[in-house]
Amino acid sequence: MLRNDGGNKKNILLVKTIGIKSNRDGIGARLLLTIGSMAQLREVKAGSSYLGENDLRTHFGVAQTSRIDRLEVRWPSGRVDVLENLAANQIITIHEGRRIVRREPFRTSKMHPEAVAKDAEKPPRSGRRIRATAELVCRGSGCG
Repeated sequence: MLRNDGGNKKNILLVKTIGIKSNRDGIGARLLLTIGSMAQLREVKAGSSYLGENDLRTHFGVAQTSRIDRLEVRWPSGRVDVLENLAANQIITIHEGRRIVRREPFRTSKMHPEAVAKDAEKPPRSGRRIRATAELVCRGSGCG
């Protein structure tokens, strides 16, 4: 269980891509977000490790900015879609060639840390308790 002790004081934009001419999940699409003179580039990727998967939505941390000047989506098909003047703190879904088809607010959990900890202690519905452990393994030179 991970707990966020730092809070959620900064803004974010999440973008889900859906290809029409390109592949269904928009894998390979490049997204360029611009706020003033600052730019961030992301690429929609599939898996990143063995038996692991990342969120297919692209995440842009935009600090204290509440509006995004420009979001350019370069699809694998070669098509380019441009969106301007977007609000931060939302999850948007973009269909290739059709712009934004869905918007939803980005919400963070308001649960108290102790409530989260109590919820984590509840056994799964099957009645079995599952314990997860993490172990840091260091191999090779440079390990302390």
